[in-house]
This record gives sequence, C-alpha cells and structure tokens, in this order.
Amino acid sequence: MSDKKSQFVREYQRKSKSPWEDHCTVLLLADYEVDNEGIKLSFSQYIYQHRDTAGRILGISVSMVSP
Repeated sequence: MSDKKSQFVREYQRKSKSPWEDHCTVLLLADYEVDNEGIKLSFSQYIYQHRDTAGRILGISVSMVSP
C-alpha cells in the first residue's frame, strides 16, 4: 500500500468550517485540467462528502456557481 496522499480525500489540518463535527472530506466532483504532468484539480466548483473519524457520512457540500 502506498503512503502517497490522495487528491480526493483530505484530512483536516485545522478546524472545519462546516456545520458538522467532521474529520475529513471526500471529493466527489471538481473542475480539472489535464497537462503534461497529469490531472490538476481546481476547486472553483466541487461536491464534497463530509465524514467523521469512523468514516460515516455527515453531510454534503456543493459549491455555488457564479452567473
């Protein structure tokens, strides 16, 4: 198993601003670009799943799209 961090799962390094007592987020959808180095994620539009330390889903965050 690799020790490399995933782009799709983020453990919080600070207190979450979400309304839940969540421990991490799982990225379900994001903008992206493909270049010579691979895929680069952009977080201007996203859907996150908020999870607690046991992995239970607490809620979903969806970005607002500007007109």
